[in-house]
Amino acid sequence: MYHHVEWGIYGTNCDAISKLVSALQVSLTPDYNIGYVDADHHVEDMETTLQVGKKQYQLPKAINWNEYDDKLQPWSVDATLVNGNHYPASRQIVILDPNKKDSLERRLEQLTAVDIVLEVNDETEVYDFLRDKLTADTVHLHMDDIEQISLYINEAIVSSKPIVKAVVLAGGKSQRMGTDKSELAYHGDAQQVHVANICNGLGIETYISKSHDYKEDSIAEYLVMKDRFLELGPFGAICTAMMKDPDAAWLVL
Repeated sequence: MYHHVEWGIYGTNCDAISKLVSALQVSLTPDYNIGYVDADHHVEDMETTLQVGKKQYQLPKAINWNEYDDKLQPWSVDATLVNGNHYPASRQIVILDPNKKDSLERRLEQLTAVDIVLEVNDETEVYDFLRDKLTADTVHLHMDDIEQISLYINEAIVSSKPIVKAVVLAGGKSQRMGTDKSELAYHGDAQQVHVANICNGLGIETYISKSHDYKEDSIAEYLVMKDRFLELGPFGAICTAMMKDPDAAWLVL
């Protein structure tokens, strides 16, 4: 909804959610910047708060925003927390506040992936209607245990970082040069192999990009990635790499 690492916080009043978010932001600083999505509660700190209609965003530094930027601008932070009383998120943190039990039950359909359940006190038990929403991986903590909640968020951020893969663009026609540049040997190997070797030496999974009609499936020890787009030049090769693995961070050479 806002970030690939996000949680909507449900089950208690807006003031308690805001205080929890503030505590987590402090706990995770300076290692990470944590954004916060909330409704308009008349926050006056416009240095870090953006107003978009009835929605507010807290970021390390206020930036220009528009209604289409929900999924774009929060990528300047490492994770985003959302006030579930107003807006849903793809994953959830549920607080067992007996005073807001009925409100939580009304939002049951939004609880699609509950990662953390927070107890307000030791006597609080998981509500019957909530049990089917929990899994063996759901973590149970106390609401005041900011250190453990922060540790969970920290591990989620670390594990979400994409794997780097490399693609060597070597599919050009070299019309101006008159000979295939990728085959020139400046360092003892064809340039395309030399560059691929550098990446491979860093432990990066590496591909060599060629035109769609290239005959071979590999060059040296490297798989060939053949263009899936015609006449788009390097851009087509980059799009091909993104289609092969949309979740990778592609290093393009």
